Amino acid sequence: MAKSKNHTFHNQARKHHRNGIKKPRSQRYESLKGVDPKFLRNMRFAKKHNKKGAKQPDSATYTMVERVPETISFPTEEEKILQFWNDKDCFQECLKQSKNRPRYTFYDGPPFATGLPHYGHILAGTIKDVVTRFAHQSGFHVDRRFGWDCHGLPVEYEIDKTLGIKGPEDVAKMGIAEYNRQCRNIVMRYSNEWEISVKRMGRWIDFKNDYKTLYPWFMETVWWVFKQLYDKGLVYRGVKVMPFSTACNTPLSNFESHQNYKDVQDPSVIVNFPLVESPEVSLIAWTTTPWTLPSNLALCVNPEFTYVKVKDNANDKTYIMMEARLGALFKAESEFTLLDKFPGKVLKGKKYKPLFQYFSKCGETGAFQVVLDNYVKEEEGTGVVHQAPYFGADDYRVCADYNIIQKDQAPICPVDASGCFTAEVTDFAGQYVKVSDITDTCRGRSGFRGTAVELGTEIHQHHANEKEEMQELNVKFAGYIEKVQALESRNASLQAELAALQGRYKGGPSNIAEEYEVKFKEVRDLIEALTNEKGAADIERGYLEEEVEVWRLKLEEELALKEEAEMILREFRQDVDNATLQKAELEKSIEQLVAEIEFLKKLHDEEVADLMKQIEDSKITAELGGERPDLAAYLRNMRAEIESVAARNVQEAEKWYKSKFDTLKEHAGKHEDHMKSMKEEISVFQNQITDLQNQIDGLRARNAALEQQLEDMEISHQDKVSGFEGVISQLETQLCETKLEMTKYLQDYQELLHIKLKLDAEIATYRKLLEGEESRLGIAKDA
Repeated sequence: MAKSKNHTFHNQARKHHRNGIKKPRSQRYESLKGVDPKFLRNMRFAKKHNKKGAKQPDSATYTMVERVPETISFPTEEEKILQFWNDKDCFQECLKQSKNRPRYTFYDGPPFATGLPHYGHILAGTIKDVVTRFAHQSGFHVDRRFGWDCHGLPVEYEIDKTLGIKGPEDVAKMGIAEYNRQCRNIVMRYSNEWEISVKRMGRWIDFKNDYKTLYPWFMETVWWVFKQLYDKGLVYRGVKVMPFSTACNTPLSNFESHQNYKDVQDPSVIVNFPLVESPEVSLIAWTTTPWTLPSNLALCVNPEFTYVKVKDNANDKTYIMMEARLGALFKAESEFTLLDKFPGKVLKGKKYKPLFQYFSKCGETGAFQVVLDNYVKEEEGTGVVHQAPYFGADDYRVCADYNIIQKDQAPICPVDASGCFTAEVTDFAGQYVKVSDITDTCRGRSGFRGTAVELGTEIHQHHANEKEEMQELNVKFAGYIEKVQALESRNASLQAELAALQGRYKGGPSNIAEEYEVKFKEVRDLIEALTNEKGAADIERGYLEEEVEVWRLKLEEELALKEEAEMILREFRQDVDNATLQKAELEKSIEQLVAEIEFLKKLHDEEVADLMKQIEDSKITAELGGERPDLAAYLRNMRAEIESVAARNVQEAEKWYKSKFDTLKEHAGKHEDHMKSMKEEISVFQNQITDLQNQIDGLRARNAALEQQLEDMEISHQDKVSGFEGVISQLETQLCETKLEMTKYLQDYQELLHIKLKLDAEIATYRKLLEGEESRLGIAKDA
């Protein structure tokens, strides 16, 4: 039904948007009720990335249907598919096509390149490939980069074996820089084999753009993350029991400690611990790690199991052990005499004498007593477990619970990083803890005081270090541990308490989950409705953004036209300016010609006047052949000729001036008409620009109003969510108060339980006293 409703909504929204129909906001939100918010986001994403004009793939490109053959050779098909992927570069092509999609971040957990891939790598790589392919097909862009782990024991071990390095002293002699250089030379030894194997398994991942943990920026990022944790107070220096390699002188990670187990023989010894109140009675403990006995601080028994006090008929000594393990110590019932039987909780707090005096001062802080814990099993040993808190996680936990040791304080550890006893253990200082004769050495020492009653060997699984048969110890490791672990353990205890309280008050009025389930459901429904409304508002806002985008494109086109018109106007103005300059130059030339003509005319008149004056002054009369020449007529002719030449020159100059003036006047008229038309066009463009600016201002005002409405809606939604968060906070406060009350009830219950245990112990004591008194009276009566 949800799919059908989503499809109907999609068609309606597309139809209304295409036809320009604008419903009121309330009606538009009304149509979105019940629509999946994820569908709304996907529809918005599809609309954003599928604009008009986008190139659609050709259907013929994907036509790859072939007839399935009757018989298939899977190796051949594998090679064909790999060749096809390689020829088409399918992986890189997929990355190119999805580059504009939302990003899906995936980091490949890097393997070591110092070894070849095995089944575990292939299995994990297949799962990673499925996850990243699914994310890609779900509409995400997934950068799949291969990674290489270039740090850790495998690399160091290879170098140590090649160069014969035995410990940190040899590394110090070589130098850290040279040691790192040697490690860097072999860190990518099998990278080509890895790439071939990963491609053959059909996994798509980028080897060219891989990352390596040896890059400085990678290591700096790790240190930066650690500093952020440290600055926030989430890191502290503490103590944690971890697997330890005496061959590499380093703690092992949980991953490394679970690799390469093998069966080895360890010496097993049963040791007696005399009680302080009754030295003739001893608790007997069984251990396969006798080298931890110098670090013994407590003995642990199971409070629910039955323990017995027996007398060994062979040596007349009295021991306390678990009833279910009698058969492991005695082969027949005739070998022992049963003296008493009681639950393990009766032994709590009983003091015993320590085997060694190396750490006898710890007795002042509660050491060398019997403690209780359910981790003691009846399948092996004697039911009494010797506690060396810095060589076992359970030992550390139990001793810390009884305040025998303090968490995260300086530990008591008489073993160094090479697995040898320190100077504190004076009898065995410098000896390797797991040499074959360690138990015999202990039995021969005066400090052991002949307490061993049985010696044997046991088969146990021990960790063999990678590519080497070496023994490892569970040794203390003072390191940096995230404080988040403490928060997680506290959260787990609170959840356990809450589960216990819910089970205790099941069906009653204090069942908090059922009481507030209806309110939680209402809040979830309201949040879902608000999410739907927000999705609808996002779609409406998307439509408005598209309309604004269209108007913005129109504005850009008009602005381009305006710039083009202004450019044409600038060119026209430049032409007008050039024509004006030419006109001024022509006018100036005409003025110069007129001045020159007037100057020539004036000069001619002066020359003629001078000539006439000279003729009049000379008054020479010449007679030739009885006739007198007429000089005045000659001069008049010459003057008439000169005047005719001057008149002709003036006429030609005036004619040239008129023709030039008419040409300039014609050009000026044409430019004036063109300027007039350009002014009219500019006026039209200015009017259009004014109209577009007015439309844009209207759209901006409308967009601002819509944004204000969206902001008001978001504020109202935030107010509602804040109100709901306040209600949830109140409910959580009530829940915490209820938890505190229940915790108080549990504490009261535990106090009552302790009182009951004490009363049971006293009643048992009184019963024994009464039984002893009755037997004494019976004997007296018989007498």
